Amino acid sequence: MQGIDLNALEKGKFIQVNQSQFKSLMRQCVTSDRYRKAYVRIDWDVVFADAYEKERKEDLVLFQVYVGDMVSNEPIRPEGWNCLVLGDVKAPWVDLSNPLSCAEGGSFIVIGNVECEHFSNHWGKIVIVDGDLVAHKLLLNAFEDASLVVTRNIRTEYFFGRESGAVVGGTAQMAYGNGYCEAIGGKGTIQAKQDAQRSYAFLGFEEASARETDVWDRIRREYEE
Repeated sequence: MQGIDLNALEKGKFIQVNQSQFKSLMRQCVTSDRYRKAYVRIDWDVVFADAYEKERKEDLVLFQVYVGDMVSNEPIRPEGWNCLVLGDVKAPWVDLSNPLSCAEGGSFIVIGNVECEHFSNHWGKIVIVDGDLVAHKLLLNAFEDASLVVTRNIRTEYFFGRESGAVVGGTAQMAYGNGYCEAIGGKGTIQAKQDAQRSYAFLGFEEASARETDVWDRIRREYEE
């Protein structure tokens, strides 16, 4: 394994690394106690299990790291199946959709805060934010097997989680929502201020018809107009 030094990495750009280097960088990060507790509960070998098969696809970026604050006036969609950001993330839309050649899974780890208008996870993707996550308009996490851990606070106008809720270390402020946030350590759940019926009406969906793909597509159209 080639060693890699976090302090020697160039700042302000995506850097492609291999799996061993990615794991090494995760261990080198200066993180909160809540992050470390969440980190050790995850079997990362299982998360990265498909990497060996996916390495055969030359056009697929498996592991990326970004050192420094990631700020953009355009939506951010990381190219890497697994992405580690050492800094704050700020953009209109943080979209964690995988490329078509990598249908599900992967991870997105931010050692810092995330601020956006819209935030969307992906099927089977593990997301850890060691800081605050603010999605001013909508936070979409309702994808099957998606995981979202925020060590500090969540704030959003609309939390669309359904069965895939989020785990939060601090507070969760949600005006509308379908789903819930669970306090780290299983110390109770946090619901949106408005009930499910009013929340679906706020989005303009009938309760039975609203799916995560419909909500994602609505966000996409907003940025294409």
